[in-house]
Amino acid sequence: MAKRPVAQLINEADQATRIGDHAKAVKLLKHAAKDQSNSAEIAVKLADSLVASGQPAEAVKILNRSIQKHKNNAALLSSLVTAQRLAGNLNAALEAAHELTRLSPDSPQSWHLLGRTQMASADAPTAYHTLEHALSLDPDDLEIRGLFADAQLSSGVYPLPIDQAEEMVRLQPDNSRNHSRLGNGYRINTRFEEAIAAFDTAMSLDRHNLEAVAGKAEVLESLGQTDEAMSLVKPRIYTGQTSFLLLNCWARLCQRKKDPATAIGPIEQFISAGRSSAWHRSNLLIRLGQLYEKVERYDEAFQAWTLGNRLHRGRWDNEAHEQLIDRLISAYSEEAMNSLPRSDSKSSQPVFVVGMYRSGTTLTEQILSAHPAIAGAGELGQMNALAIELPEKLGDELTYPECIAKATPSVLAELAESYRAYAHQLAGNEDRITDKMPMNYLHVGLISLVFPNARIIHCTRNPMDTCISCYGNAFSSRMAYTADLNDLGHTYRQYKRLMAHWENVNTLPMIELNYESLVTDPEPVLRSILEFIEIPWDDACLSFHESKRINVTPSIDQVREPLYRGSMGRASHFESHLEPLKQALASG
Repeated sequence: MAKRPVAQLINEADQATRIGDHAKAVKLLKHAAKDQSNSAEIAVKLADSLVASGQPAEAVKILNRSIQKHKNNAALLSSLVTAQRLAGNLNAALEAAHELTRLSPDSPQSWHLLGRTQMASADAPTAYHTLEHALSLDPDDLEIRGLFADAQLSSGVYPLPIDQAEEMVRLQPDNSRNHSRLGNGYRINTRFEEAIAAFDTAMSLDRHNLEAVAGKAEVLESLGQTDEAMSLVKPRIYTGQTSFLLLNCWARLCQRKKDPATAIGPIEQFISAGRSSAWHRSNLLIRLGQLYEKVERYDEAFQAWTLGNRLHRGRWDNEAHEQLIDRLISAYSEEAMNSLPRSDSKSSQPVFVVGMYRSGTTLTEQILSAHPAIAGAGELGQMNALAIELPEKLGDELTYPECIAKATPSVLAELAESYRAYAHQLAGNEDRITDKMPMNYLHVGLISLVFPNARIIHCTRNPMDTCISCYGNAFSSRMAYTADLNDLGHTYRQYKRLMAHWENVNTLPMIELNYESLVTDPEPVLRSILEFIEIPWDDACLSFHESKRINVTPSIDQVREPLYRGSMGRASHFESHLEPLKQALASG
């Protein structure tokens, strides 16, 4: 048989690619590469075909060899980003994507690839800004806009911004995915009627849209309609129609029905099949560990959490965090807190519920918001946003917290008004509004200056139980310390150090609410809390689990149950695994 010219081989490979015959394309392009081993074009085409045929690791090898010969080739780097990402080499993919943006800073696709890789690495907050820039370079690219909408919905900012999801529906009203994406935005923002309508529209356009099925079931479960949710999800699970969102929902439903064992098998099968992204696999492993714990398979639970946490492990900088605590203590020293100005806000409406994550902040807010005079605003990121904006408002070159030395009563009053306006969007205008953002423990000093008449509830819990509960939940990359026992112990110590400082300087009145005391004997604890925030007693606080209020935190289902002591001593089940945590908590 006569040897075919390279141009013909490439042309036939392109035809095979167009009809989805990637195996044939790979075969043809390998022949072409033998004749033109230095061709970057052939290397890109071959790598892309290998990726499409499920061989990203092989594609990485070919691209790396070609990049050695063709430095600063944007096409090779672009293919390498995707190949590394799909091969599971997220750090290498990020490195290549950053190099691509340096090489082609004006290319929207360079930033698009970086944003997609950041999303795959579960770093939605960073991806948000990357994709915002990509969209500014090409506002007409719907693929970029759609991914930007996904980043918004994963940003962790509440209420979630949904303008891009709404815009995608406007631009492509017949696209089922656009409606299910918007439905999830409505769901997380607790706009349930609109969410169900969006999911129904999505399913009318594509009855196989599992994102829409799972989303509608999540809404039904949040509304207490567990049986209806089960009837929607169960047939799909039993016929093998699985996805990350559907399995996550199924696990939640099975736990609600007190049957966690039923959810284990389908999740194990999905993970072992290797069909999920790194982020989805991480989250499912965390969920699987929770199911194992429920059926008392504790060693397997811990192993699943350890595997699930790999995605974020190593991203936390203990030294930088400790330096932040040092700077806060210095900026808000005893001398500073005695001399710094306060705003003229007389409002006693805000109640800040602070502490470590998983210390009982959600439970506390759910109980308090059952009171007719108290509204729960959820986890507001507004105090952190105000801290970030403060240097610009002060016109000072110093960053926060050092710039607080230049604060004026008028600027602090402006911050107070901005915060109250934001909180009222979410919680109305009751006598008290709770903000249960745990990390506001970092901002007790700023809160004291902005709201001199507010109150702070400091939630505490057994340190080992708090830390293992963090380890066994899926948090974002911004809380990467939860993925490593050493980082958890170090961060917990820094939290305790800062809280001890706040208690010894001129801050707002604070009261400690201990989780173990609350669940053991709730009424006297709650009476003291209500007295502290100057609200009369109401028996509704003891029936908080009957409230229709919805939470979107990892504690969402626990706060729909009456108080129970089952989480006390939780860490004891994992004793053999926790020596690194014990040492980290004890050191320093």
